[in-house]
Amino acid sequence: MDAYLEWVCKAWQSIPVDAIVTSFKTCGITNVFDGSEDGMIHCFKPHGPIPAGRTLLDNARGAQNLVQLVEEIDLNENEHNGYVSDKSIEF
Repeated sequence: MDAYLEWVCKAWQSIPVDAIVTSFKTCGITNVFDGSEDGMIHCFKPHGPIPAGRTLLDNARGAQNLVQLVEEIDLNENEHNGYVSDKSIEF
């Protein structure tokens, strides 16, 4: 068993850190949220199983950004008109 464990440890240590980082990014696990690394995701590439996936992801990000923008506008309006939260509205 010790020989096997030593072999596994040596095998893991022989893998370059860059290869491990790249493998996580091609799986879409550790990519940055701004979309700049979406081209690395393997299944979204033209030969991958979901070639339209990058477009779907971009659309989802756009919808999320739109929701955030609307929330920011709403918060600014609330501050402008004196309402600081939904609790300040009387029924």
